[in-house]
Amino acid sequence: MRIIQPSGSRAFTLIELLVVMSIIAGLAALALPAIGIGQKQLAKIKDVNNLKQIGIGCKAYATDFDGDFPKGLDGSGNPLKTEPANANIAYRELFQRGIFKEERVFFSPGTPGASKPDGDIGEADMYPQALEKGENSYIYVWGQRDSAEPNDLLAANPTVSGFQPTEKGWTVNEFHPKIHGGLGIVVLRVDGGAEFVTKKPGNDTIVSTTKRRNSEGRVLGPDL
Repeated sequence: MRIIQPSGSRAFTLIELLVVMSIIAGLAALALPAIGIGQKQLAKIKDVNNLKQIGIGCKAYATDFDGDFPKGLDGSGNPLKTEPANANIAYRELFQRGIFKEERVFFSPGTPGASKPDGDIGEADMYPQALEKGENSYIYVWGQRDSAEPNDLLAANPTVSGFQPTEKGWTVNEFHPKIHGGLGIVVLRVDGGAEFVTKKPGNDTIVSTTKRRNSEGRVLGPDL
């Protein structure tokens, strides 16, 4: 007598399904750290590129304004003679002078509390809605000039609250501890160079020789 085998595929047993699910879960667990590392690396690269673009804008401004970097404008459209309340005001002049039209370069993915700009900069010529509260992530050294030392600091991820440069210059430990997960900070120097500087416990690496030589060179924090 011939035995007829049933047609069709054999169904998975419960044990087989559990084994497959455990394998998938294991692979996902292995992949997640790699994804996290990739995202952190992308945040660093984005910050470096953003600050390079800001540096190009500041250099273009300095070419037209006798070596000065942006200081912000008063209500009459004249450069401020005293430091503004925050870095957003100084950076806004880059929009008011027609150098920038897009706010995206002022967003740092590595800065806690930073918000993506909404893209609305308002009406010309003063563009009052450019870099409103929360739309800029970077500090700015107000009063710097294009003729300063090439490695003097011009912009960076946020410093600790109230920090100002001292006679020793700047070290990585004087920047916000939560930037880029505490791994380091991105800096922009007067010569337009931008880089990620690794932060380690007890590391006193000088990231810039900017010093308090006079009343200028004040650090303006972002209006987050």
